[in-house]
Amino acid sequence: MSRPWGFAYCSSERYQKSPIPYGESISGIFSEMAARDGFATVSGREALDLCRKGDKKASDFLVVADEDCGFARQLVRAGAQGLCMITRESPAVRWRAIDKIRSGVFNSDYRYIVAWSGVFDGASVPEERRVVLEHYPYKTYQDAFFEPWEGRRFLVMVQGLRVDHLLRLPDSMMPSIALRHLRNEAKKVLSPTFWQCRRNELQTRKFDAAIYFSKKGLVDVFGYDWSMRERLPRRLRAGFAGLGSSFAPQPCVDKFALMSGYRFAIAFENVIYPGYFSEKIMECFVAGTIPVYWGHGSWRGKCPEEAVIDAARFSGWEELEMFMRNMPQQKAMEMIRSGKAFLESESAKRLMPNHLANIVFSLFKESSREF
Repeated sequence: MSRPWGFAYCSSERYQKSPIPYGESISGIFSEMAARDGFATVSGREALDLCRKGDKKASDFLVVADEDCGFARQLVRAGAQGLCMITRESPAVRWRAIDKIRSGVFNSDYRYIVAWSGVFDGASVPEERRVVLEHYPYKTYQDAFFEPWEGRRFLVMVQGLRVDHLLRLPDSMMPSIALRHLRNEAKKVLSPTFWQCRRNELQTRKFDAAIYFSKKGLVDVFGYDWSMRERLPRRLRAGFAGLGSSFAPQPCVDKFALMSGYRFAIAFENVIYPGYFSEKIMECFVAGTIPVYWGHGSWRGKCPEEAVIDAARFSGWEELEMFMRNMPQQKAMEMIRSGKAFLESESAKRLMPNHLANIVFSLFKESSREF
């Protein structure tokens, strides 16, 4: 195997040619590491353009695929060397890629698969080629906020109106769009991962929480697409309709600044999936608010449990409400300080983009003796 000219980091992230600050982009951090080792790093689109122009061959590139990216598939089919495929998005969104991993579709394309622990349950990926992802890397570009407790509002939820676990009819009647939509829905019906996520979804729990706390006047909701409530199941549509005009979610411009003005924040995952643990808790720590979290139990041991309210432990919304209402200010401040202290710890560094970039680059170092 010849030494590649450079890396093709294939993802939806826009590749920046200038140095990217620490913590901002996995691809940027990775490109800096590669440059120190004498390798160029380009995006998948740029790599394909170089191949089309005849400046490079596909075999000149080592491919890092961030999700099942079309650019990566084209490069590998053309003869590029596949180093690893990373699936770090929610399984409820990336169900198709997870089905492919489990069935072994990528075994001949990539040397390593980086994914949540649950992705490998029953998968045909050889043990030596599995790399378990611990956490969706969170990003922060600023210092943590700290607003006085007395002046804060009670509860906030920053959540777009999306429901990934539903089967839906096409929004458009244009034949080409409707046909494409129906094909995708048919793939959902045949997907084991989709049905696993459907059984364990938490998106409707978020909306139930929004309805309950809105009736009490205790929550402010921010996010996009809330005008499209016709996409929701009938029960939820009726629940939101019952709130009347008082329920009017607003767009969110600065998530951290917004959440810092609240005592608590609803931070549910969209699915309970083995190993899946997103950035939601960490974002609350950055904002200096107390996360009300619901997700797979894998979050325990990765961040301080004493700084998080585990919503799954309560029998219902009323019990959760009473717990938050009755929380002494001293206890709340201890929770917030614990979360902030964690951000400065070595354990927190494992949950940032540079940790995943280091993992991917270490896979290259292990393989470099073959070049």
